[in-house]
Amino acid sequence: MTLIQKLLWALLKIGGGVFALYLGLIILMYVLQEKLLFLPQPADPQVRRYLQKYQPHALMTTKTSTGESLQGVFVHGEKKPGPLWIYFGGNAENIDYIVHEVRHLKDASFVAFNYRGYGDSEGSPSQRALYQDALHIYDTFSKKEGVDPTQIYVIGRSLGTGMATYLAAHRKVKKVVLISPYSSIRDVAQAHYPFLPVKWLIRHPFPSDKWAKKVDVPLLCVVAERDQVVPRRFSEALFAAWKGQKSMKLVKGYDHNSIIAAPGHWSTIQSFLQEDKK
Repeated sequence: MTLIQKLLWALLKIGGGVFALYLGLIILMYVLQEKLLFLPQPADPQVRRYLQKYQPHALMTTKTSTGESLQGVFVHGEKKPGPLWIYFGGNAENIDYIVHEVRHLKDASFVAFNYRGYGDSEGSPSQRALYQDALHIYDTFSKKEGVDPTQIYVIGRSLGTGMATYLAAHRKVKKVVLISPYSSIRDVAQAHYPFLPVKWLIRHPFPSDKWAKKVDVPLLCVVAERDQVVPRRFSEALFAAWKGQKSMKLVKGYDHNSIIAAPGHWSTIQSFLQEDKK
């Protein structure tokens, strides 16, 4: 074997090793994608004790269409019949904390549930399951006593914007607020893993841009200037796809996680709600 042949053989072995490593990485990503995409947080016993003591009537459970028990909160508004806000939280978010944040929405009732596998909710999350649960929550709580079914408002944050957009495309809602939305999880994942064929791997693409084209109600889109989790271009793509009237608020100096702590965050959302009263 000549020197050139030896070099070629060595290169082939190296190339084969690199290919095998790359293939192994693809398989690993495919198998573990649920653990990478969904980041469930356990229930916080301290927060739960606080709610049980000071807002015991807010704690709520509901059964999904497939029998899993979802844990959440439902706060009655002072106006009856009045509007209902349905909230879909972000990844790694425990919605028990949200009760304190929305305490100023006095007229509106408020409902939010931990996704399957999050907090004390049963089951495992998936695109199909979370979409089904979003419809179930709407169908259940829009019929509650004291809720005006013509005044259903939907808020979604980060991961939850996928469920909010899907719900708005399949049920009658008045307005939608999306905080850090995305065109699709597929797009975001591809940006984070440009060296992998995410398009062919992902089982939970959450194609929000597809559903946004069907929603003809007003949208408030809230985007963080320094968002590194959902880069702004994907929020802008979702915004562009939205069929209905829309406005965007860029929160300067804040990132994906700190955006909800920005001054005026909830008052901006409340103002968007109260525009109907003017």
